Amino acid sequence: MVDVHALAAALDDAARDVRAIPKLTARTPLDVATAYAVQRAGIERRRRRASGSPG
Repeated sequence: MVDVHALAAALDDAARDVRAIPKLTARTPLDVATAYAVQRAGIERRRRRASGSPG
């Protein structure tokens, strides 16, 4: 099972730190539905941070 929240966190952390990371698909096979789930989790993570809500 793919941990979409961990993948979203890895992408978000890399963006915040302005650093490159290896492709997510290099370590985890993703289908389209899972990729979109990672995207939604990343958007929600950024939205929570912007609103100041812890979770």
